[in-house]
Amino acid sequence: MGILFLILKILGILLALILLSVAAVVAVPVRYRISLKAQERVEGEAAFHWLFRAVDIRLRYGLEGLSWKCRILGIPVFRQNKLEGKGQEGRLGDAKEKGAGGAETAESCEGQKPSKEQAKKRVTASIQKQKEEIAGYQREQEKKAADAVPIRQEGLAEELQGASKNAGLPEGEGEGDWGEAGGEASEREVKPHLFQRIFRFFLKIPQRLQALRSWAARIGQKLASLKLRFHDIKTLVLEETNQKAFLHLWKELKVLLKHFAPRKASGDVEFCMGDPAQTGKILGAASLIPFWAKYQVAVTPDFMAESFYVRGSLFLKGHIRAWHFVPSFVRLIKDKNIHRLITAIRK
Repeated sequence: MGILFLILKILGILLALILLSVAAVVAVPVRYRISLKAQERVEGEAAFHWLFRAVDIRLRYGLEGLSWKCRILGIPVFRQNKLEGKGQEGRLGDAKEKGAGGAETAESCEGQKPSKEQAKKRVTASIQKQKEEIAGYQREQEKKAADAVPIRQEGLAEELQGASKNAGLPEGEGEGDWGEAGGEASEREVKPHLFQRIFRFFLKIPQRLQALRSWAARIGQKLASLKLRFHDIKTLVLEETNQKAFLHLWKELKVLLKHFAPRKASGDVEFCMGDPAQTGKILGAASLIPFWAKYQVAVTPDFMAESFYVRGSLFLKGHIRAWHFVPSFVRLIKDKNIHRLITAIRK
């Protein structure tokens, strides 16, 4: 009997802990604080903490990039800090570079100022080294040119003999011409004949046309699939039941944004679009947003500057409660139009 009571006692404690955890998640808000600053570059910081900073998440964006860290009960759990994120190999490499730099500095200090003769020797050695590199490069180019396949003398002789026969020339003249041409061909390397290049170009035309046809077919398939998707999306959006579902989603989103909006906000923003007319339009559109009037945020347009820029700072502070999601979620689940919309998207 005592064992049964002990088991029930443990189960009751576990159940109470679970209920307390659920109540804490639902009732205790997640507080956030965001600060942005834009001058020559954009910098920002954001902090999210819950349950008296039992869970603390911090984000930072600056010149080094994005870095973040997470702490649970004050213990770092996750961290990505580019300033402190160098690995052991990077630190060893930096130490080696510093050591090498220190050794070079010590050597230079021991030698002190070099004499004129030493400077001349160094310049002469560097010039000689450059000459050797140039000569080596020229030898490589000559070797590559020598490895190229020249026109064979026999083939050239046959071509010349055939040309002499077609032109009605005696065979001796053709052979004499070949003697001179053969001597020139043996001295220099003859590039592929122009007619051979033209022949190869025409041989490759069918392959290029086939590749072009396949590329056009792929583009046509992609366009057809995009057209079909666009038609499906258009049908999905224009359907009456889906429009009601979208309106319901927008309504619930506005309710959540109202609850999650910052409780405090302050800052000043100065901007210019590079054109007075565009600056005025942006200012008119921004004035329709109630955010600026509700909070202490000053917006100053610049109609004199000739280039686009945005400068200023902004500070936001508020909280998010999880229990605000519950009634919205229940209302969305009860809506049959939402069910039809989910089914249509899955298809």
